[in-house]
Amino acid sequence: LGQDSRQREALIREQMAFVESRHEELREAYLGQEQTHVELRKKVAQLTALHRAGLLFGSTFDRETLLAHVLDTLTKDLHYDRAMVSMFDPLRSVIRHVRVTGASDDVLAYTQDCEVPVTDRNSPEGKVVLQGIPLLIQDIQSVWQDLHPINRRLAELSRSRSLIIVPLKAKDHILGTLTVDRTRAHSLGQEDLELMATVATQVAIALDNASAYQQIEEWNVGLEL
Repeated sequence: LGQDSRQREALIREQMAFVESRHEELREAYLGQEQTHVELRKKVAQLTALHRAGLLFGSTFDRETLLAHVLDTLTKDLHYDRAMVSMFDPLRSVIRHVRVTGASDDVLAYTQDCEVPVTDRNSPEGKVVLQGIPLLIQDIQSVWQDLHPINRRLAELSRSRSLIIVPLKAKDHILGTLTVDRTRAHSLGQEDLELMATVATQVAIALDNASAYQQIEEWNVGLEL
């Protein structure tokens, strides 16, 4: 009887271990499916936002209206903490931060007359506007000493920790940069970089079209005179 009892107990323990193992496998499979669903929903939301953004960017030739649409898309539809458009002057080799969304009054006041000289091709600013390289900076401390002091102060005011800077490139020249950031380190990744590169392409085309339209308007005025 004792031997039979021990055999039954061993069998019960074996069955319980199997059930627990199977339960864990099913739990992991369920969590994997949930993660896949979350990622799919996120991807669909991003693609929908990009489609709407493309239509919106192409609906105006007014630069200020266009930039407002761009920054609203990045902060409201794509959920970045802040977004900034900067324009590059190749003749003077300076970057001007022309418009920011999602920032405090201190940041807005600081960027109002900001001009960042770009002289080093290998600085973070130089890589973007002089070499056309998009940057994913997962922790700003990793490039802190290489940033221009003006941008260092801007990062302090905005409490930026993770950011992406992509060039706005139209045809063979760089118009400026598009920047998004978050206040938590390592909160941006490769997927965000690819998304921003797509947005930057749309924005650069729209800015180039707006510039061409403005030139045509000026020529028409000149002809009328």
